[in-house]
Amino acid sequence: HDGLTRDVPGDLHVLVAGTECVDFSSLSASRKGLKGGGKSDVTFWATHKLAKKCKPPIVILENVAKCPVNEMESAFEDIGYVAAHAKLCTSDYLLPQSRRRVYFLFLHGAKAQFLPSFSKDDWIGTMERLGPKRPLQTSEKTLSWEDFLDRDNASKKIIKKKSGRAKPL
Repeated sequence: HDGLTRDVPGDLHVLVAGTECVDFSSLSASRKGLKGGGKSDVTFWATHKLAKKCKPPIVILENVAKCPVNEMESAFEDIGYVAAHAKLCTSDYLLPQSRRRVYFLFLHGAKAQFLPSFSKDDWIGTMERLGPKRPLQTSEKTLSWEDFLDRDNASKKIIKKKSGRAKPL
């Protein structure tokens, strides 16, 4: 981030954000909550303020699995959103990290809603089904990380660990 302030359009249809997570992470030496005065609560409340002002029909947030889920959902419910979340491992969705994350879906009650035949519990179940247990379609080609390696330079990017095992950089 370059630190510059920019104008935000007021007619948002979808707000997608990944607020700071350092104060919520289990790796943090000084974990703080949503009102702990850290970077995590500042970026969350800024996103919340933007949603409250612009009222986009859909807000999607992402954070670490240890974030204060109930408090975050309550904050959005207080400004008219229906809240749902799913805790997922990102590598199950072909993202290059293996961390559990929580993904929130907030629908503004006056502007968006789940279909009568598709509840928030159905959305959570769908998110979970798309992960590792998703059946491979016959037309899909299974990809591996080797499909993306630069083989000419791969040998130059290997370091030797003390244990003797080679580890890619």
